[in-house]
Amino acid sequence: MCCGIREDPFTEMNVGCTIDLGMRRTSLTTQQALELARMLRVRRDALGYSVRVLAAKAGVNLATIVRLERGDILTPQPDTLKALAAALGLSVTDLFAVAEWLSSRELPTFRPYLRAKYKNLPDSAVAEMEAFFERLAGNTASRDQRRAKTNSS
Repeated sequence: MCCGIREDPFTEMNVGCTIDLGMRRTSLTTQQALELARMLRVRRDALGYSVRVLAAKAGVNLATIVRLERGDILTPQPDTLKALAAALGLSVTDLFAVAEWLSSRELPTFRPYLRAKYKNLPDSAVAEMEAFFERLAGNTASRDQRRAKTNSS
């Protein structure tokens, strides 16, 4: 706790407090709102959750989730995104990256990073780059494990 403000700035305890989080927050564009909607809906569907189940797990109003999944909300609340991320097993930073709310504490996973940085990349290019980097990371990890095994022998 610092200056009477909890370290987690998105809790109900801190409503109305203004603190510097090292990020900028602006309204979403329609494209960003639709990308956020897609991320939320795809993940909810993958988990087999209904909107009602997600609302209960996240503690978020059902109508808010419906509107977010339609891309209707251009100014989602950070605490809402955080609650949804936790309930869906997503990184809150990934959701913030889609919204271009830049956090200085954590980097997003690759897909939201590419979407934020290279807005015009087609989905096929993003998928290809993700696959390439996963192979590269896997090859590097395997090589490092082989080296460690050789050095310990």
